Amino acid sequence: MNESALSLETKCKEPACTADVDIVLKSMDGVLLGAHLQYLSAWTDAFPMPDNVLTLARTEVVDLPENAATLEIVLKFVHPQRPPAVDTISDDLLILIAEAVEKYGVYPGMEVCRLRMKQLTSTHPLQVLLYAIRHGHNDIIDDAASHSVYKRIEDAWKILRSNQSAYTAWTIYREERKTLAREVFDYAQSVNIVHSRSKSGKTVTLCETWTNYLENVMDAVGSEPSVNLEKFRAVCSMQPGQCMRCWSRWEEKAIKVWSGNRSFRDILKSVEW
Repeated sequence: MNESALSLETKCKEPACTADVDIVLKSMDGVLLGAHLQYLSAWTDAFPMPDNVLTLARTEVVDLPENAATLEIVLKFVHPQRPPAVDTISDDLLILIAEAVEKYGVYPGMEVCRLRMKQLTSTHPLQVLLYAIRHGHNDIIDDAASHSVYKRIEDAWKILRSNQSAYTAWTIYREERKTLAREVFDYAQSVNIVHSRSKSGKTVTLCETWTNYLENVMDAVGSEPSVNLEKFRAVCSMQPGQCMRCWSRWEEKAIKVWSGNRSFRDILKSVEW
């Protein structure tokens, strides 16, 4: 049976849907999906619109570059029903769906996917960063960038290479963050508060716990610290033997150093082609 004949038998995958299938979408992995022009035109911007497909017979198929799993969820958003629960979708599939609803202007799915993507900044920062840049989600860009500095350059290139400005900005941002972090951690080596002096002032007692504490922090951070201020505080608070007097001086320095950090968005603006 040829593709045209198969399309005649293609049904909508929504069990409760009674609308006629008048357009068939074909996923990149060869799955045919029945859809409805009235819903696509009502709830999307860039899906195949009626004026683009009226000349097609009902047996024609519209090829799309997304896989079937992605398109099936996207089509659920364009039915008069409760939208799908994106919190139960795997992270990798959610990333594809979020891109698709933005690409095709599927309004019912945009905000729920944006909120779910925002939750992935710590686990999939580079993918979220690219998504946020592409679609102008400024509230997500800097947070995702901050989490992404721990990623390898090879990983960043693989994900960001489709947007040369984004990749260039990321490499600059990552190096600036590392430089600031090194300054903060280098300063820590000199932090050793005098805890007591003799009456003559000739004998001093330095902090006995700071050196061991600092070694624990450095082991937790790694050989190339590139942490942001929040990560820095979190790592430090989890290590045993913290001296609050020494820590307060170090934190004061860290805040001062990181206050001069350029945001990712500022760097991106400076390198955009």
